[in-house]
Amino acid sequence: MDDDGHVLAERRHRARHDVADELALAHRGAPAVAVRYFGPGCVAVGMAGPVDQAAVERLAALLHELRPHSSRELLLVFGRLDSWHPYLARVLGQARIQRLIDGALVEFHNPPTTLAVQLDAHPGPG
Repeated sequence: MDDDGHVLAERRHRARHDVADELALAHRGAPAVAVRYFGPGCVAVGMAGPVDQAAVERLAALLHELRPHSSRELLLVFGRLDSWHPYLARVLGQARIQRLIDGALVEFHNPPTTLAVQLDAHPGPG
């Protein structure tokens, strides 16, 4: 890995942890979202709490707004997701397809197993 790749990997790692830390502080039984930019075209988005249909719709709008800013990488961080509306898998799947069309890397970090199955993504290590 070259120096730029190493720096980006460190920034990705830091963004993932910052998102997880923010969600741990914010999550008190309500839906929460955290966003971190970790390089040009690289965004980490995390979600926690119970995600109802209204929260999924807000997330869909946010992911749409972030599309130009996540043209290189989109890291979706889970871990404190309680329950979710079935529409969440569709919104995340659409975001993944859009980023792949853009040529971006999409990574799901630690999705709940049932959501990972719906997304055909593998649950990552904690």
